[in-house]
Amino acid sequence: MSGQGEEISTLFKVFLSYSSKDRVIARKIKRGLNTFGVATFLAHDDLTPTVEWEEEILCALRECDAFLPILTENYPTSSWTDQEVGVAVGLKKVVLPISVGINPYGFIARYQAIRLRDSDVTHDFCGLAVDALMKNTRLGAQIRQGIINSFVESNSFTDAAEKAANLLRIKHLDPDELQIILEAASTNNQIYQSFRAQNSIATIISRYKSKIDPRLARRFRVAAGFI
Repeated sequence: MSGQGEEISTLFKVFLSYSSKDRVIARKIKRGLNTFGVATFLAHDDLTPTVEWEEEILCALRECDAFLPILTENYPTSSWTDQEVGVAVGLKKVVLPISVGINPYGFIARYQAIRLRDSDVTHDFCGLAVDALMKNTRLGAQIRQGIINSFVESNSFTDAAEKAANLLRIKHLDPDELQIILEAASTNNQIYQSFRAQNSIATIISRYKSKIDPRLARRFRVAAGFI
């Protein structure tokens, strides 16, 4: 079967904190994180004029798993960003600063930032952010599951290629995760007919040969036309 629709089953929620002047950067990061199965809240995009702004912000902060401030020179001048930082720190959220010209300061000065140069938001940059979050023992399992769910729901050859490559960022896949991946690769034609996705799945099969049911590996190879 082929993947349907644009919705992604997400288990992991990120709050992107940013100045409204940096909306373009924030939207690019949101789109990049989305390919890894991460649900990303952007206040200016995700709130409507009819909702109570402050309460919705607080609700999103309470519900998020990680807080990512986009630290440009505009960040300290915003009326909201430092308040969002204070709430996130008070709620003991995992904080991953994104440094775009300035370093973490104030309550988040102690956190190691990832650096975004020249506002160049690439897929690899978003992957580095996901890698950093995946190392956190509180969050690792959720992020892994989000990456796998996003792959399972691939809905085009290009989508499948990108999301199959994302699987390779997971350092250690367990047998249950491998079964989910191989079953999807054998039944979703957007995956098994995608040349680049095929290569990533073949790498996973080779890497985890001792953990994979040979029947699942064969089903994928048949579907992909390898045998």
